Amino acid sequence: MPGTEDVEKPVYRKEPVYATKYYYEIDKWTVVDTATYEKKKGKTETGRYEMDFSQWKELKKGEKIELKIDAAGFAEINQK
Repeated sequence: MPGTEDVEKPVYRKEPVYATKYYYEIDKWTVVDTATYEKKKGKTETGRYEMDFSQWKELKKGEKIELKIDAAGFAEINQK
């Protein structure tokens, strides 16, 4: 047919988009304090000491503990 033209037009719908929003709380272990011990007279050294959760759970906030450090630098709680 003369005089006709094919035109393609995009078709859009206006619909609101709803999605579920999620919020997460993540508990992370952080360093609260470090062990320092006297290596030489007047000098202190900071070291890292890992303990079992059961030992950690028994500690009270602000409680001071004594560590025994061996020659290789390993620490353990000094049981009195």
